[in-house]
Amino acid sequence: STNFNGFCNQVVNAFLDIVTATSASTCLAHDVTIRICADVACSSLNTTYVGTVDLSTSTSNGDWSESLANGILVPGANDSGDAAFQFESGNAGTATIQLSNTHAEQFTITATDSVDSSITDTSATVTFSDNALVIEDIDTLVEGFGGADVAVAGRPHRYRVEFYRRDTSQVPANCAVATNYNNAAQPLKVWITRSAQLTAAADPQIAALTLPETQPAASNITLDFSGGGIAFFDLQTSDVGQYAIELLDDSRVFANIIDVSGSSNQLTVRPFAFDIDIEIAGVEDRAINGASGASFAADASGSVFASAGSAFTVELSAVRWQAGDDSNDDGLPDAGANLANNPLAASFGQENPPAQAVLSSSLVAPAGGNAGVLSGTAFSGFTGGQARRADVSFSEVGIIQLDAQLTGGNYLASGSNLGGTLVNLGRFTPASFAVSAVVINEACAAGAFSYMGEVFRATYNLEAQNTAGGTTANYRGAFIKLDASQGSIDYGAIALASSTNLSARVLPDAASFSAATTFIWGPAGGLAFGSAELNSALLLQRAAAPD
Repeated sequence: STNFNGFCNQVVNAFLDIVTATSASTCLAHDVTIRICADVACSSLNTTYVGTVDLSTSTSNGDWSESLANGILVPGANDSGDAAFQFESGNAGTATIQLSNTHAEQFTITATDSVDSSITDTSATVTFSDNALVIEDIDTLVEGFGGADVAVAGRPHRYRVEFYRRDTSQVPANCAVATNYNNAAQPLKVWITRSAQLTAAADPQIAALTLPETQPAASNITLDFSGGGIAFFDLQTSDVGQYAIELLDDSRVFANIIDVSGSSNQLTVRPFAFDIDIEIAGVEDRAINGASGASFAADASGSVFASAGSAFTVELSAVRWQAGDDSNDDGLPDAGANLANNPLAASFGQENPPAQAVLSSSLVAPAGGNAGVLSGTAFSGFTGGQARRADVSFSEVGIIQLDAQLTGGNYLASGSNLGGTLVNLGRFTPASFAVSAVVINEACAAGAFSYMGEVFRATYNLEAQNTAGGTTANYRGAFIKLDASQGSIDYGAIALASSTNLSARVLPDAASFSAATTFIWGPAGGLAFGSAELNSALLLQRAAAPD
C-alpha cells in the first residue's frame, strides 16, 4: 500500500492497494481489485477518492476489461497489459476489473497514480496457466463493494471449482472445462493464504477438515469432479477473517508434466450481527429474562428501568450466524431474532486498527416525544468478540430502541456493514423534580394569615428533570406517574421563631396530599411538557396544648 500525498483532485492520506488471486487461467478473465484505502492496513476505504490509476503488467501482456456501472476504463493497446481506470464517486474507493492473458506465464500488476508516479503499488506474482483450477464464489450472499467476496461467520459459503484447459494443439487454441477431469474423489491439497488482517483468527473448514495456513505436504481433501471438470464445496467459518483459498493438484495424473493450481478471490468473513444486552448486577438481562426482564418495557405501564441521565451497562457482542435467526438466508438477522444464544465471533476487535461500534437510540414512546440524547455510545476494546460500557445513559423519560452499527460501516474495506437492535429499553423516569414559583394563598387573604386548622393553599410549579437538571419533556401522557391518583407528595413546616419541626402537623384537606392537590401538566397549564402547576389544599393542625 502506498500513501497519497496531497495534490490536485486527490485526497490526502489515501493508500493504494491491489488485491487479486495469485493463480489464474489463460481461458478466463481474472478479477483484479484496486482499492483506495483510508489507512495503511486497509481496514476501511477512502470512499471519496476520485482520480485516475494507470495499470500495467511486468511482461507487458494481457488485456483489461470491466463490467462495473461505475468508473471508466480506458484499455491500452491489444495485449499490452496497459490500461487506465478513472475512479468516480460511485466507486466508493474500490473497483474490480478484469485482466485476460492468453500467455502461460507469471507476472506482477502495477497500479500508479496518473499525476504522481511515485504513488504506486505492485501485486504479488500472478501465475496464468493453460491448465488451472478456477475457484469461484457462487454463494447467494452478495453485498461487498465492487464485487468483493463477503461471507458471514457461521454461515456455510458456497464455492464452485472448475478445471479449465486451454488446448494449444488446436488453432485457434480451444478453451473449455476439462470434462474428462472426472474423478469422484479427486485428491487435492487445500489451504488458505491470509491477508495481514486477523492472522490469529480461527481457520475455516471444508467438511471436517480445518484448512491449514500453509501448503500441506500431502493431499488433505478429496472433491467430487464426477460431473465432468466441476466440483462444489461449502466453506464453514467459526470466526471473522480475510483470506484466499488455494487448491493444488500435484499428482501429475491428468497433466503429467505440470501441477495444476487455483486461487480464490480474497474472502472477507464478517460477524452476523451485534447482540445488545443490558447487564444488571452482573446478569445479562435480555439473555436470561427476555421480555420479562427489568430492562424491557412494552409501554408506559412497564416497570422502572432507570432514571433519565443515570448510567447503565450495555454489553455488545459480535455473534455468528444461526439458521433459525435468518429465515430467508440473506446473512442478516430476521426482525425480532434472538441473538443472545449465538456463539461469539471471538476475533472481532483484533483487526488493525481494531474494529469499533457505535450505539444510537430512537424513541419508541411517548409518540411525538423528544428524541433525547444517548451518551456513552462508542464501543472499542473488544475482547473475545465482546465489549461493555458501564456509563451509557439516556437523557429523557420513555422507552427507546438501541441500534448498534460498525463504526465506519465498512468491515475490513469489504463494503460490508453489520448492526444489531435492542427493542423496548425502559421505562426511563425522571431523576428528580424541581420546585419553583411557590405561592402560599392564606385563608385570610386580607390579613395574610391562616388560623391553625384552617385550610390554606400552596401553589407552585414542578419540573421533571434528568440527573443533569434538564427538563424531561417526555414526562407526558401515560408516562406521568405523579398526579391525584398515583405517586406521592409530602409537605413540611418549621416554626420560624424556634425552628421546631412541625411537619407532622401539616395535613392535606383530603385523604392524602395527592388527593388534596390539583395537577395541571404541560401545555394544559400553559407550561412546557415536563412541567406542571400544582395547587394543594393544606392545614396546620392545632396541638393538644396551645403553642
